[in-house]
Amino acid sequence: MRVVHINEFDQLGGAATAMWRLHTGLRRLGVASSILAARIQGDGTDTYPLPRWRWRDYQLARLGRWLRFPDVFITSTFDLAREKVFQEAEVVHLHNLHHGYFNYLALPKLLRGKRAFLTLHDMWAITGHCTYSTDCTRWQTGCGRCPYPKVYPAMRFDTSRLEWHMKRRVLTPTLAGVFVLSRWMEAVVKASFLGGLPVHRIPSGLDTEVYRPYDKSACRQLLGIPEAQFVLMFAAMNVTDPRKGSDLLIAALRALPPAYRQRLTLLVLGDTVPEGCRELESRMLLVGRITHDHLKARVYSAADVFVSPAREEAFGLVLQEAMACGVPCISFEVGGMPDLVRHGKTGLTVEPGCAARLAAAIRQVMDAPDQCLALGQAARALVVDEYDLLQQARRCRAVYEGQPDLPAAQLSD
Repeated sequence: MRVVHINEFDQLGGAATAMWRLHTGLRRLGVASSILAARIQGDGTDTYPLPRWRWRDYQLARLGRWLRFPDVFITSTFDLAREKVFQEAEVVHLHNLHHGYFNYLALPKLLRGKRAFLTLHDMWAITGHCTYSTDCTRWQTGCGRCPYPKVYPAMRFDTSRLEWHMKRRVLTPTLAGVFVLSRWMEAVVKASFLGGLPVHRIPSGLDTEVYRPYDKSACRQLLGIPEAQFVLMFAAMNVTDPRKGSDLLIAALRALPPAYRQRLTLLVLGDTVPEGCRELESRMLLVGRITHDHLKARVYSAADVFVSPAREEAFGLVLQEAMACGVPCISFEVGGMPDLVRHGKTGLTVEPGCAARLAAAIRQVMDAPDQCLALGQAARALVVDEYDLLQQARRCRAVYEGQPDLPAAQLSD
């Protein structure tokens, strides 16, 4: 079987990371898996660039950017039909299609004679423009009169109803099924125009031999963190994105008594620190954007607890990575995060958007080191049991082959 994955990036960002890991798992099972991406950061093994833009695409891009409706003006997407790796693929697995690099209107022509699947890493494919709908439910009935035209990807004019209908007309008849990573996203898809298609909830997996607990003292020494400090970790590729909730994290930390803040180190995985964190009387360590898995696992292992203050999240790869390293997590009870952070078992979940409750949860784990350790051990056990990479790859392979209900005992290599 030959499978090709399509995404904007091959390894950068949550969707790309999830895709890359699935690709790696499939290759380990002997599946001929390849990646087509617009922007390639890896070594290029089994990874190929999407067709280069035609000269007129650059001209049309100006119009697309002005309208803030860029996807449908890209004509080079049709050139995929001439790419050998795409021609030979029996299965096409689509991932994030937004961000102005891929024209989804080309799919009906490109996917003739192929089995095609789409993983929803966010809600974009089923809405009139947004990646997360917040409290709006208009995506269930056709969008239009969008209450949030400025959220990513922003619209200059309200084209949400038009785009919703175009997506429904293109995606519904061309897809053989939809993959989702969490129970929340499964419910969302079933309430959308894609709800009539087979929906397969197969969470993203990861290599638990790479993401595992390392010696905490050694990892802290590597990062220059004093042993007596309580290390609270936070990660976001784009800290300024309101959806990631860094403002709620800072508000929660400000609500802690000074004595707690003074023995706390905020360990940030990302390019910038959250605004306002330098005035907290806490130590702060910015480690930047780390893509090397073994090094990232050692950074996680230095933490006592990982916190995700995200307002919206389809799954939570960073939570999964932290848990695999034996680090308990605190998150809001939103989106797909409760699938991973099970309150009182693998971490703590709190009322969505409530900085005071988040502060109380942080204080709780700081006051109870034994509980923190037990939660971390349970978190690691959960990831090993339910989120193994090869387990995910076998289940996806069964879906590709048209055997989604194959018993677990028959999902062999």
